Parts: sequence; structure tokens; C-alpha cells
Amino acid sequence: MEQSVWYRVNSWDARFESAKSRTYKMKSQSYIPNKVGIGYMRIMREHDGAAVYGAWCALIALLSRMEGPRQGYLTDTGRDTGRVLDADTIGMLTMIHPDIVRRMLKLCSSKDVGWLDVMHRRDTAKDTAKDTAKDTAGILPGIADGPSPLPLPLPLPRKSVSPTHNLKPSEAGPGRVENGDKYGQIRAIPQAELAQWAVNFCGDDIQWVRVYKSYIRDIGPEAFRAILEQFAAECAAGEEPRVRGKAFCKRVKAAVDEKKAVAK
Repeated sequence: MEQSVWYRVNSWDARFESAKSRTYKMKSQSYIPNKVGIGYMRIMREHDGAAVYGAWCALIALLSRMEGPRQGYLTDTGRDTGRVLDADTIGMLTMIHPDIVRRMLKLCSSKDVGWLDVMHRRDTAKDTAKDTAKDTAGILPGIADGPSPLPLPLPLPRKSVSPTHNLKPSEAGPGRVENGDKYGQIRAIPQAELAQWAVNFCGDDIQWVRVYKSYIRDIGPEAFRAILEQFAAECAAGEEPRVRGKAFCKRVKAAVDEKKAVAK
């Protein structure tokens, strides 16, 4: 469902990235400034402030998992060219009720808080450098003057992430995914190879690559990746379904149907 209004995290590069994190294509950690500024105080004074701030932190974690270079747009790629993530999709990806997500988007994009910039479709053609220069203009004291993201802890080195997207079907069978950081491994899989990795992991026939690619187009790569992460974690924990491919496809199909229902 096309949206005319969407959002971008204000000063994403300055506040939620570091010189080190910008070199990583995929991150396993997110940075959040720890200063208690005016925006934070105004959120926490609301009756649902704790829930709103929790949804904000979950949103930052979601955007930090996007493939670099990250720009802080609320889209399925984190860039201005991606598909807009609405409140229902963000709620599904973060497992937070969509009503709380909507409340967070409204409050964080208000003039009193200013953590989110309200964007319009025509804004995507603007020069990125010009947008960056205007990031802190008009923001309340205590927000614009906030500290840079914490330099530590640094993201894990790329070499510590196993190249699971290159696994052969026989190497991606039961018992393999628990070796190393299964979530970090799946997050490191390039978007173009997600469908093939899912086929290898589930032991499906090669023609299922085309089916999974169509599902990725329907719900977006991050939603597909999140479902794959949860499914792989359950398999690693011993909750092995009778047929992996059938069980995984059922979950993805449910997400597709839910997305289409919301669009209507």
C-alpha cells in the first residue's frame, strides 16, 4: 500500500553510527545516545511513555540491521529507495502492537520531540548531502546537542560471521545452524541470496527459490529474514518440524496473507 507520508530518523549517521560501524555491511549491535534530553523527558512524561520509548528502541534496532550504508529511512532497506514500512509492518517485525508503533511515530515526529523527520515522496530526490546539513536545524536543545553514539562496544568483526549463505544444502541441514551466532549469520546473508539460503536450509527443491523470491517481493526482505531467523532458532533449539520446507512456507505464506489483508 503506497504511502505519501513516511519517516526518517533525524541525524541517523551522526547519532546512530560510528566511524567503525560505517565500515560494516551488516551490524550485530545498535548504538543509542545515552543523554537524557528534552525529547526523552517529554516522551517519558506521557502516560504511555515507557511503551513509546521501548518501541523507539526496537525501531532503531530494526534499522541498524539493514544492509549498509544505512540512512535511517523507515523502509525495508533503510534507504530512500526502499518500500515504506507502515506501522503494521514495523509491529510485525518488532513484535510490538501496531497501535503502540503508531503512537511512537506520531510522538517522535512531533515538534516537541523531533526524533523523526516527516518525509514526502518528492523529498527522495533531494541531495543527501543537503539533507544531512539540515538534520539538526530547528531541533530543541538537548536533542541536537546530544552526544555522538558510544564508541564502544564495537561491532563484531566481519570475519567472525560464518559465511552461511555459501553453504551447500548438505551443510545447512539439521544441527548446523547452532554453530556460531545463528542470528548474526542469517543477518549477514545478502538479500539476493536469501531465497537460495532458505531453500538450502529447508532442503527444498531448487524451483522453490523462485517461490521464496516472490514472497520476499510481497513482504519485503527484512520481514522474510525475520521469519527465517525465528524458524532457524526453533530448529536449533530442538523444535524440528516434520518437514522443514512445508513448515517454513506456511509461516511465510501467513505473513504474505496478513500483508495483503492490511493493504485492503
